[in-house]
Amino acid sequence: MKYILTSTFAFMLGFTTLINAQAPHAFTYQAVVRNADGEPIEDGEISVQITILREDSAVYQEEHFGVETHKGLFAISVGEGDTDDNLSAIDWQNGAYYLKVKADKNGGTDFLDIGEKARLLSVPYALYAENSGNAHWEKREGSSDIFYPDRVGIGISDPADPLEVLGTMRVTGMGNHYKLRFFATTPTHDNQILSYDQNRDRMWVVVMGDRDQEDNFVIDRPDNGKHDFVINSSGNVGIGVSNPGSPFHLHTTSDDNGLRITTQGNQEEIRLHLAGNANDPPENHYGFLSLGGGTKLRGNGRPSVFTGKVEVDVLQINGGGDGAEYFNVKKSGSLEPGSLVVIDDESAGKLKVSSSPYDPRVAGVISGAGGVRPGITLEQKEVLEGDELVSLWGRVYVKATTKNGKIKPGDLLTSSDIPGHVMKARKRKKSRGAIIGKALSSLEAGEGLVLLLIQPQ
Repeated sequence: MKYILTSTFAFMLGFTTLINAQAPHAFTYQAVVRNADGEPIEDGEISVQITILREDSAVYQEEHFGVETHKGLFAISVGEGDTDDNLSAIDWQNGAYYLKVKADKNGGTDFLDIGEKARLLSVPYALYAENSGNAHWEKREGSSDIFYPDRVGIGISDPADPLEVLGTMRVTGMGNHYKLRFFATTPTHDNQILSYDQNRDRMWVVVMGDRDQEDNFVIDRPDNGKHDFVINSSGNVGIGVSNPGSPFHLHTTSDDNGLRITTQGNQEEIRLHLAGNANDPPENHYGFLSLGGGTKLRGNGRPSVFTGKVEVDVLQINGGGDGAEYFNVKKSGSLEPGSLVVIDDESAGKLKVSSSPYDPRVAGVISGAGGVRPGITLEQKEVLEGDELVSLWGRVYVKATTKNGKIKPGDLLTSSDIPGHVMKARKRKKSRGAIIGKALSSLEAGEGLVLLLIQPQ
């Protein structure tokens, strides 16, 4: 049986909906289904199949079941039926689209044509406006293509300035060139960027080009009369100087603290303290730095540091209490600062943690226990290198046990059967060659740290 179709399209999209809320991805379709005699079919439920074609090719199809009719009239929302397709994916801006409608008056899937395909005009194309497509401003008469008399905000509803962007802003130039300029009302330099507020001490200027010398990149504050940062045409970098004469040129107005490097927490790692003029030093000149030749650092009345051989009358070290060398030490769970180590007879030139009493192979103590750092460290790179710093002379804290008696200052100390621990030496014959040194502090009971004067014997 052939049905006769009388149909209409209706918008559910009003102006308010478009402005204040996201439009639904659907449009309303209404039709009247009549029998072969032209009479509306009886009231009931039918099923409807909707197909959208581009020319003659289907691009979208959906089915609606349980559609109620009243005197043959039914209404559905195209885009809300059963489908595996995506109405929003249709490229409405390209090509002519048509609507094909089929129905089954019994509500099943035996769909029959109820009319010829009809071309879609404006209704579904309104959905495309949600994404705006390739919209363009119309050129206005006058000196500016676009004119807006008030503030413009992008990503922000209440801009505080004529243009305020919340988020990332990208500006691309024409061809292979980049160009971004912020000018004063009357810019005085090419490629000049200004940033300022009401306080002049916060004002800074970035200039690329004709500031003082051609092709300079300059950051400065106009009120302080000097350049804060300069890169000149030779690639030299200057801080506090207008024309850097070296790859890195730092100029300060104070005699001291010309360069300081600190770690997190403002702890000083490197500090260069300069005073006077190195070219014409006064009597109290101190703090001289040279990056070439033999002199590395020289101070007034202080030790000097040289490359090569160093000769001094008196050498005073304030940084530690022992002398240490780097050794390769066999790893074990008891290896830590304060551990007693002995010669490893299975690996030439290496050490290991002590583990037997009166061991004649005692060699030294792992440095660093009790906060005592080595005053001198020795190592020959690529010849006698190691991974553990072992104290060989001087004062150092060592792990100790009282299992062979209380330890008091002056006691000779030797290895014990507790890994890495010393004990009081009581057996003279067995102590020969097994003494690591003398105790400088006491240990009443148990285990703990004892200050040791390393004197192997």
